[in-house]
Amino acid sequence: MIDRSLGSLARVVIQLYQVSWSSWTPPRCLFSPSCSQRAMQIFAEKGFFRGLPLVCRQLSDCRSEYSIRFDDDRPQLIAASGRVFPSHELSDVVTGRLSVNQPTNPPTSSRAARCFIRPS
Repeated sequence: MIDRSLGSLARVVIQLYQVSWSSWTPPRCLFSPSCSQRAMQIFAEKGFFRGLPLVCRQLSDCRSEYSIRFDDDRPQLIAASGRVFPSHELSDVVTGRLSVNQPTNPPTSSRAARCFIRPS
């Protein structure tokens, strides 16, 4: 009962963030769906206590240093934690930057380029 109530409260707080702060700033999220959308989904499915560690992990991976690996000419981001995010989980913010900045001969899947991808 408490777990569901706290999960609902967390979702309300996230919705307030989405309506207030997030709607006033340009899109900056690296992932699709965004971290706040994923957090809402996690809290709805897992509840507060089981969902909180997952949300914290998502948020810590969100703003960490990344390596980029190209597999079949599609980028994958590898977080400092080792977690791999395939191209279908990346937002247009990332894929747009990579397509503009992508070298004519991207590294093979066995090589990874270290970089920072930070919102503008």
